[in-house]
Amino acid sequence: MNKFTKKQLAISNEIIQIVLSDYEEVILFSRFAEIEGFSTQPGEKNYLLYSDHENSILWTGLTSDALKVLQSLQKIEIVETVYVSPAVYLIEKYYIKFPIGKPGQTYKKPHWIPCGLTLAAKVRELNYG
Repeated sequence: MNKFTKKQLAISNEIIQIVLSDYEEVILFSRFAEIEGFSTQPGEKNYLLYSDHENSILWTGLTSDALKVLQSLQKIEIVETVYVSPAVYLIEKYYIKFPIGKPGQTYKKPHWIPCGLTLAAKVRELNYG
């Protein structure tokens, strides 16, 4: 795995701190938007986080640094995604402009799979029994 830049390391540390602070909860991606360097600014290239299933989008509006961090944290099993009701994001006034999909399905056109992050099961087991 490539090393993180200082900016990526800062993003990673903040994500991990947020997830650890509420380790029994699912943290919505919208909560990470407050992290400097996580979300794109107007005019910047917008990156998408995809699930393993074709055209299944987990989150959008990411910087390239945030995308790399999220993919790495999932790959090394620090965090994992958990499906949530789309209503949770609507309550927070966040909505991704794609049709809503369901986890585990493949689509011909992009669909949003509403989810959040939680500590991966292995990490929870090691730290919290």
